[in-house]
Amino acid sequence: MSDSDLPYIYAVIQCGHCGSELETDGGSWTCYSCGIYWETSNPYDADGSQAIFLDEEQEPCGAEATMSPREHHGKRFWDAPCTLPAGHRSEHYHPLAYESLEPEEPIT
Repeated sequence: MSDSDLPYIYAVIQCGHCGSELETDGGSWTCYSCGIYWETSNPYDADGSQAIFLDEEQEPCGAEATMSPREHHGKRFWDAPCTLPAGHRSEHYHPLAYESLEPEEPIT
């Protein structure tokens, strides 16, 4: 038996939202299910790499979330409308939004 008779390791980079395998051209990573890509050559060092719509003229989906707002430790939390591009194939992505329920201290 030779080394070539054994299986290889295949590292798969997945979308942080839908779990689909990302495709790369060496300089960016693309999720076709979500309709977005990231301009980075290293997916493990993507801090600050903002996702970009594949079709930059596409409008956001905007589907409303179904969860009711909730309050916790002086803040009100809710799920914002879907921020993925309209027509995406993945499930909706609702980033968490919040506001403080505590009165702001006046600036003196």
